Amino acid sequence: FGKNTLSLSGTLSNLWHKERTANLKGTIEISLDEVTKLTNADALADVTISGMANASITVTASAKQVDLTTTIDLLRTDITVPPLIHKASGAPCELSIKALYSIPDKLLIDEFALVLGKDKLTGKAQLVPAEDPWLQISFTTSGFSLEHLNRLPGVNFAEGTCGLFAKVWQSNPSSEDFHYSGEGVVDGAALVVKIMNEPFKNLSGRLEIVDNKALLHEASFSLGESLYRLDAEVTDFSTPRITGQLRIDLLDINKIIDAFDGQEDVSKEAPPAPETSPPDFSLELQVDTDAMHFGKVKTGSVSTLWYTSGRVQQFDPLQIKAFGGTLGGKLELAILEEGITWKTDLKGEEMIIEDISNQLFEGGERVKGTVSAQGTLRGRADANPEEMWQSINGELGYRATKTQFNESPLFKSMLLATRSTGMLIPGLQQISLANLVIDSLKSRGRSLNINQVNFHTIEGTFHITDGLAQTEDSFFDADTVDLLFKGDIDLVKEDCNMKVRATPIGTIGSLMRKIPFLGKQIERLRNATLSFSFNVTGPLADPNVQLTAVERLTPQKKE
Repeated sequence: FGKNTLSLSGTLSNLWHKERTANLKGTIEISLDEVTKLTNADALADVTISGMANASITVTASAKQVDLTTTIDLLRTDITVPPLIHKASGAPCELSIKALYSIPDKLLIDEFALVLGKDKLTGKAQLVPAEDPWLQISFTTSGFSLEHLNRLPGVNFAEGTCGLFAKVWQSNPSSEDFHYSGEGVVDGAALVVKIMNEPFKNLSGRLEIVDNKALLHEASFSLGESLYRLDAEVTDFSTPRITGQLRIDLLDINKIIDAFDGQEDVSKEAPPAPETSPPDFSLELQVDTDAMHFGKVKTGSVSTLWYTSGRVQQFDPLQIKAFGGTLGGKLELAILEEGITWKTDLKGEEMIIEDISNQLFEGGERVKGTVSAQGTLRGRADANPEEMWQSINGELGYRATKTQFNESPLFKSMLLATRSTGMLIPGLQQISLANLVIDSLKSRGRSLNINQVNFHTIEGTFHITDGLAQTEDSFFDADTVDLLFKGDIDLVKEDCNMKVRATPIGTIGSLMRKIPFLGKQIERLRNATLSFSFNVTGPLADPNVQLTAVERLTPQKKE
């Protein structure tokens, strides 16, 4: 019959009577390209079947029904069952069937067994056009290799097994929708996401499948050195969408970046998809972790909603215990053809400055105190630290309180610069400031200690362009001196080019006590304040400080 060959032998009895019977055995070679035509089963429309199958067959028939037992060798066939499995021609596969066909149109498969390599799947099925559902298939397997599920879009399993019970049904022959449900246990799987270069390993958990939705319970897996525990729901298998809750001992953003980095852009292999096309897969997970690593930064606990769409990772809202305080806001990572980019909108509160300095700046000043900051920053997550710092752009405002600088080269150099400087006050003799200024900088009976400088508040704004942080309003407020910084800091080279105005508090009163012989001539300076101007250049760890001017400032009278 066309490409099909049937060879049978046996006995036919009472052919012209209602009690006719047949007992036959034989072999069949069938072209599966025509199987849907032979069965007239629209339910197989989405299943791609091709190639030749060989089978042994036993038939026992009466006028009302046919009993069939067969074992089919599918070695030469190519079968695809979307969106789960593809069996290529040449791969060992065997199907055993015990079926009953009631004339004219009822087919019951009491038992079938599909053997794929070393794995076996058993089940039963029926096709009854007069019933709803007209098509029903159920199957059970244990220790089934997940590597067979190679048609899942965007992902595949490199290893692992599952135990599974599932069923598939269709309401009527004219329906376009298949329904399916199932339960299974996954153990020791490795899941490969095609846009990542590192798999999710040791995946285990309990799985429920209902129609185009999968529920994953008590799942766990590892990525890099981190252990993840997941309860999730997967919908729309054609473009999977994963939602749920994820618990991690360590969220290592560096590992996630490494997992995506280096992948070739799909646009090189195919024309770019329209902007309205959905991504390959998407995530929407509530994430809680005990710690997080990002670049050189190591934080405490993190809570966030993690979105993934195509090549974009977004954490919004983001709450982090970091640097002894808290960080809140959002973070976005984009895996682009030119590399990994990031942008963040964060607000930090009551963070310990010493912890920030130790993590972000090598050889930074030994600073104590707390700081709050708010800003919007963006850059590239390059492996080269210099290129990463140079890529940073944005704006950062800050306010620090109860800040202490210990053995600060910057402040020590600024104050010592006055030792060798003279000052000419109009109408008075020139006064040497060799030790006078430092000794006279007193407030509330305390002298200024140049090795330990304390500030009530430090606040200002940095505008960052390509790794160059510029400020016009960084103001330092202390008992003994006020400082105003203007200029820039190179985050790559870790050096600065700043102009600083220092205004000591109570200087004139101290000068009057030191040189009372000036008498009435200095009386008119009671309400005046001295101001020192400095240029600060060079490395932050050991800057070059030059005193450029000493001025007398007289406060404006209130009207």
